Amino acid sequence: MRDRTFFPYSVAHGEAAAQHPIELALTSDETRAFIATTLQALTEAPDTWSVAPAVVRKARAEGKGPFPLEPLLDHAHWIEHEGVRLRVIEPQGREPRGVYLHFHGGGWVFGQADFQDPMLARIADATGLICASVEYRLAPEHPFPAGPSDCVTAVGWAYAQGMPLVLGGESAGGHLALLTALTLRDAGVETRGLVVNAGCYDLSLTPSVREWGSDRLLLTTRDVANIVQNCVHSFMDNRAP
Repeated sequence: MRDRTFFPYSVAHGEAAAQHPIELALTSDETRAFIATTLQALTEAPDTWSVAPAVVRKARAEGKGPFPLEPLLDHAHWIEHEGVRLRVIEPQGREPRGVYLHFHGGGWVFGQADFQDPMLARIADATGLICASVEYRLAPEHPFPAGPSDCVTAVGWAYAQGMPLVLGGESAGGHLALLTALTLRDAGVETRGLVVNAGCYDLSLTPSVREWGSDRLLLTTRDVANIVQNCVHSFMDNRAP
């Protein structure tokens, strides 16, 4: 059995590291400037949890969030498969050789499939994969298992293209990509790859998340706890695999 003993961040990494978990002296000027700008923008932004999630989503879709909106690309288009919408971007100037099924981040509560057109276009052009971002249902209006169910449904469209399938995503999208991959594995369905970035995989919160505190470098401990609660609500034990 895996040892789940909890060691505080300060015990594992030292008191100095606990006080200054990001060692700025070891980062580049560009990274330090990005951290300072991000901290300022998020510190000045209204408390995400003081209004309904739908209000926050609307503001972000209008470009009023802490991060600038990415442009919508002309060659990106929407399709629908069994009630689930996908934002599809095909590689330009080359024949497609597979499908990259993408799941966006946003804590299972925020985000949209059309918020990352330029990134997915770069992936499509560099790899020759058709990139399709899934517009899965969001919590808390649609708690677990609505979002993961939509992701599995989207796989049906991807397999219908008759090409190798890669799954991936960022943050909450990384978690959804992994859930989808495990569901497919258990069903005996083959995938060719899994690309996950900064995923949230322990919904009981890892020690580093629990000890992070109130610094608003993207997410605070309270933010992560709230989005997990919004996602799983009373539908499951958040320590379940």
